[in-house]
Amino acid sequence: MFPQGQGEASARGTTMEGDCLSCVKYLMFIFNFFIFLGGTFLLGVAIWVLVDPTGFREIVAANPLLFTGVYVILAMGSMLFLLGFLGCCGAIRENKCLLLFFFLLILIIFLAELAAAILAFIFREHLTRDYFTKELKTYYYGSNNTDVFTATWNTIMTTFECCGVNSAEDFDEHSLFRRLNPGRVVPEVCCQRSDLGMNKEDCIGGISIHNKLPSGFHCTSQPCSVLLKHTLVKQGCYSAVVDYFETYIYMAGALAIVVLTIECFGVVMGTSVKYSSRGPALIPRMKSKHRIYYITLFSVVLLGLIATGMFQFWPHSIESSAEWTVDRRSVHDAPLVKLPVASPIPERGDLSCRMHTCFDVYRCGYNPKNRIKVYIYPLQRFVDDVGVPISSTGLSREYNDLLSAISDSDFYTDDVTRACLFVPSIDVLNQNSLRIRETAQALATLPRWDKGMNHLLFNMLPGGPPDYNTALDVPRDRALLAGGGFSTWTYRQGYDVSIPVYSPLSDEVDLPERQPGPRRYFILSSQTAIHREYRVELERLKEENGEALLLLDKCSNLSQDMASARKRCYKGQMYDYPQILQESSFCVVLRGARLGQATLSDVLQAGCVPVIMADSYILPFSEVLDWKRASVVIPEEKLPEMYMILKSIPPRQVEEMQRQARWFWEAYFRSMRAIGLTTLQIINDRIYPYAACTYEHWNNPPVVKWSSVNSPLFLPLIPPRSPGFTAVVLTYDRVESLFRVITEIAKVPSLAKLLVVWNNQNKSPPEESLWPKIAVPLKVVRTKENKLSNRFFPFDEIETEAVLAIDDDIIMLTSDELQFGYEVWREFPDRLVGYPGRLHLWDHEMGKWKYESEWTNEVSMVLTGAAFYHKYFNYLYTYKMPGDIKNWVDAHMNCEDIAMNFLVANITGKAPIKVTPRKKFKCPECTAIDGLSLDQTHMVERSECINKFASVFGTMPLKVVEHRADPVLYKDDFPEKLKSFPNIGSL
Repeated sequence: MFPQGQGEASARGTTMEGDCLSCVKYLMFIFNFFIFLGGTFLLGVAIWVLVDPTGFREIVAANPLLFTGVYVILAMGSMLFLLGFLGCCGAIRENKCLLLFFFLLILIIFLAELAAAILAFIFREHLTRDYFTKELKTYYYGSNNTDVFTATWNTIMTTFECCGVNSAEDFDEHSLFRRLNPGRVVPEVCCQRSDLGMNKEDCIGGISIHNKLPSGFHCTSQPCSVLLKHTLVKQGCYSAVVDYFETYIYMAGALAIVVLTIECFGVVMGTSVKYSSRGPALIPRMKSKHRIYYITLFSVVLLGLIATGMFQFWPHSIESSAEWTVDRRSVHDAPLVKLPVASPIPERGDLSCRMHTCFDVYRCGYNPKNRIKVYIYPLQRFVDDVGVPISSTGLSREYNDLLSAISDSDFYTDDVTRACLFVPSIDVLNQNSLRIRETAQALATLPRWDKGMNHLLFNMLPGGPPDYNTALDVPRDRALLAGGGFSTWTYRQGYDVSIPVYSPLSDEVDLPERQPGPRRYFILSSQTAIHREYRVELERLKEENGEALLLLDKCSNLSQDMASARKRCYKGQMYDYPQILQESSFCVVLRGARLGQATLSDVLQAGCVPVIMADSYILPFSEVLDWKRASVVIPEEKLPEMYMILKSIPPRQVEEMQRQARWFWEAYFRSMRAIGLTTLQIINDRIYPYAACTYEHWNNPPVVKWSSVNSPLFLPLIPPRSPGFTAVVLTYDRVESLFRVITEIAKVPSLAKLLVVWNNQNKSPPEESLWPKIAVPLKVVRTKENKLSNRFFPFDEIETEAVLAIDDDIIMLTSDELQFGYEVWREFPDRLVGYPGRLHLWDHEMGKWKYESEWTNEVSMVLTGAAFYHKYFNYLYTYKMPGDIKNWVDAHMNCEDIAMNFLVANITGKAPIKVTPRKKFKCPECTAIDGLSLDQTHMVERSECINKFASVFGTMPLKVVEHRADPVLYKDDFPEKLKSFPNIGSL
């Protein structure tokens, strides 16, 4: 027995425990009862929406976002229903198992939220503009609502009345949307606002819009930034969504804190369980050995709540606001920097500089995007010790546009410690406006100048009278120079970048693109300040060739309201400039006082082929651009022979050059933005050569005649479910030779499956027991009609990326030859890799294309009677072949192989690859009765096929090459056992 006082205390303690027990018990019941009700409500709504046949289900099924949201609500409702049930029943019944499951479920939810927060922090860079822009350009189709990604973006753009991630410019010529929809500038959802000022069709196609734009804006037939920025939408979806959610971010933060607090409370209540010998009881006290653990857990959760609150309610912005822009700070408000007379002057440019000697690539480092980061120095006004500015013009409009373009690009960073390249805000575009010494002193004062290491200067008008040097005269140490008039004497190969001289007429004059072809004049000269000797020689050519050559000069009788730069004259007759350039096939670009001439840009804009006569001139962006495709470069001493040289160029080549000249201007010359970003991309390619743009990227216009499909290299590929290749054998009734082909193919190590396409509807295939026994699966597919195109059908049985198309009479190919062909295809998966080579030729007498099967030094096709290719081309051939080519092939039972060559060459722009030297492939005993290709009209039809297909495609996509692929040791005098492919036939 206890003493009296102790007994009373014990009784009071028992009473307090009972009160606390009841309080905790009923609080937990009420807490979980509301959770149970919420879960039941969400569960009921989700089930109702999914099963209702006439109401919400149709609405939900029409939108992938809502469809996904219903299942999210269903999952959340189920989880809350279960959580509330466990908490209610466990509390009221004081059941150990139910309370334990309740605690575990609460803990799992909390840990899942913690893991989600950690993952969100780790992958936060995937929420940037760059990431969303790349995804949009790569995967957005347009109006295809069956694709979840596309439908989601359409919903976002419709809901927020936005277009693209940044703006409508995201849908440029390199995006998947533009390649799939060549006639559209922007998606339809970008043109649904009622205040566009144009009808929807004009908006989508970018047609006839220049009259609807604000005064001062112009647009060409290509997508124009002014249209996209000012006419369609005022902002991209990234900014629209951010602005929308910033309104609710504090509410969301408070809600998150409340949810975490409730979960914390549930964990504490769920862990307040202790079982005595008399049965289960809810006791608020814990065992001492568990107390530290629970206190620690509670402290961690509490700290997490505090940190979350500080993050949510601390003033911040989702996007950085420190980007460089002149609009945010007037040039006149920039800080004034006075240069003492004794300020250091950099050394003159080091002509021996190269990327490996004067550029610190380690500043660039490795990054997953393989993109340099460019920092622009803050704007400053430099004056000498008496207050005179270093430049007479300050910051020019052109340099302002250039810096703004860089700051808006993916290259820009406002973090100086991350920068790989530094661009001063000192305008040195025009040397005429500079004080050389003071400008050099200003450069030397830049905080990270370091003898010009990793600094980039832009200059378009170098030198000054009387000598007019071809490079900027400002001393610049080791800085890179993007110059507009380099000669071979001043250009540092692989270090400097030769850029064009920007023509202000690009903004002032809208020249619509003109179709290539013959023009009114053959040669036109429009420059006004050329050397007297050149003008004398041009006048002599004019006398010899009459109206074929138009020689213009400046006008002497212009009224005061006429701009002399916009007019040219010949013998009193006035012409509009640069419009007159579109009336000539060739336009002369002669050197003036400087090598670089703005006339070159005007000529390219007009689609006139420039005839460049400026000895030692380094053409703009010649490091990556193939100027032979867009211009004619003639030595100055050959000026008297210019007319004869140009007359020797075939008309078809002139048309291609006209088209290429116009595209060069659109892509690289049309604005300061294009010039600046092209310069940065060239430097980027030097620093990350493994990720550099290809020759095709720089020089092939993104105008695909058949743009509804794309090369498999341009789209994400699904990894093959089976390695190796699938052999597809087309057969009719040559069973004996078919079995021989199967037996030989089965010896190839990389064969994964063999598919026989039985094209005879009047005769059944041999019984299963008669077929050769091979080690790989063999499947026979019976077709419904006898069509040659059946060989290119995308059968579900083809699980590999590589397909070997082979005829049933190609029995002379060895297993080594087939294995070698497959290995070559693996290196070039976008090519046709085959064995029989053929050639197309232009017949000048007949004026059309001719099919050539004789053994020649050139190849432009490989026959698909034995060829490897990517299975993606099966889909394109079957479903996306342009015009009536597929039906024509099936009707004539000929030329399916030529059609496939046209298809692949048109998509990839590349020639096929012939492998191994063998010329004969078919069985000798196959007769004319058995084979289509031996019919006497066969060769005539194949020539007609080429002309037919070229007409449908609108161009001749086939490329001619003069090489083939052979094994390395094929011809070497080595033992056969040392060769990987010893059994390679000679013929």
